[in-house]
Amino acid sequence: MTSNCSDILRLKVGHILNKSVGFVSDVQIKEQEFYIASDVYANSLSGNISLTRIHLGILVAGDIEATSSTECGRCLVNHLSTTSASISELYSEHDNEQSQFTIGGNCELDLGPLFRELLLVSEPIQALCCTECKGLCANCGSNLNQSQCECHEDSISKILSIVL
Repeated sequence: MTSNCSDILRLKVGHILNKSVGFVSDVQIKEQEFYIASDVYANSLSGNISLTRIHLGILVAGDIEATSSTECGRCLVNHLSTTSASISELYSEHDNEQSQFTIGGNCELDLGPLFRELLLVSEPIQALCCTECKGLCANCGSNLNQSQCECHEDSISKILSIVL
């Protein structure tokens, strides 16, 4: 079942805001098949984060890891890819130039936009299904990981005959 991030990544933090500076609350995230944002889907998301009360608001720190289906940049086959990111972000109580994120009026902290940004920036430019991926044949388009195409062998023979 695919779920929306609206419930999963929105945390009620009123109890933390009522605590003194230095109070820490640990949160473990472990979810399957949901949208982190409208354009970012995750097969799984896990992480351990701490919410620390500071004088400007709440400092969110920790690590997250998301697994999603990605197309290989060489052979174009879909595969599961894991992206990891470290978090250290201030959520301020009021608009503040030191923070891009604010705590909502209902004492709710929305991690969705932060997670989206971190995971998109952490993704490789060209995701590969494996480091040894041979890609596609430039002539016929065959996946060279699955079989050796005949035109590839013909090209090698032609090159060798020219060289010799």
